[in-house]
Amino acid sequence: MKIAILFYFLSLFQAQSLNLQGQVSRRGFGTAAATATAAVLASSESALAMKADTAPKGSKIKTVLVLGSSGMVGKEVVKRLESLNIKVVGTSSDGRAGTKPVKFSSKNVEESVALVSGYAKGVDAIISCVGSFNTPEDFYVNQATGLIAAAVPKIPVTYISVAPEVMSSVKGLPILTEYMKGKSFSNAKVIENGGSLIQPTFIYGGDKFGINPPRVTSTYGGLIESILGSGPIRGLAGVTPGLIKVALEPPVSAEAVAGSAVAKCLGFEGSASTHDGIVSLAAKL
Repeated sequence: MKIAILFYFLSLFQAQSLNLQGQVSRRGFGTAAATATAAVLASSESALAMKADTAPKGSKIKTVLVLGSSGMVGKEVVKRLESLNIKVVGTSSDGRAGTKPVKFSSKNVEESVALVSGYAKGVDAIISCVGSFNTPEDFYVNQATGLIAAAVPKIPVTYISVAPEVMSSVKGLPILTEYMKGKSFSNAKVIENGGSLIQPTFIYGGDKFGINPPRVTSTYGGLIESILGSGPIRGLAGVTPGLIKVALEPPVSAEAVAGSAVAKCLGFEGSASTHDGIVSLAAKL
């Protein structure tokens, strides 16, 4: 457990990516922490349970384009939409599993935006789960959502971005400069064109630990969420600055991030920034 928590805190000094590969299997951590976490995960899953089999009453959203639908969060977004009987058009970098192919890079900016604009014909909304971290393409991949929002201004875009306290606390770190420039561009364009932002700090999920992008499994992430969500830690986080404050913020599950994105897409109101806002918004579905 101590190793998992240390891994988590080290990961916070990087930024999450939602749709890239590079995971490392770490299944042999033992069963003790898994047992301790079971109750936490059970209560969390209960709170975020898919409570409806149709879209909310009065919703005009019938078809959603999900960018990055094969990634950790993207898969959960698709699952949640389909549970509401909402049609999904998904994209991935290689067109796997029936998704539409689109690869964002510095070499095909205009082409990829045009491609997505074509995929968006006939959809009612877009949820973007694409992102890049620690590659030469960070700026170009992370700005893509903003360019798409500007290209299809009549279609609302919900963008899974990054918490504002993360952006402010990592200013000046060279490894994150292009990453944050792309995120900031997309944030501005999405809001300018009537869209919404989901702004988590650190997202956990799946059954594999990852280094690039940094990732903690559902089992250990749920345990860390419980620890950092306790009263004493919350009190400490409230009076600490910068990256320490970010590190003490409870991580949020991929399911909760996906749920909040779908809720925003469907018109539910509420904050979608950091842990508490995201979990509360997801629970409205």
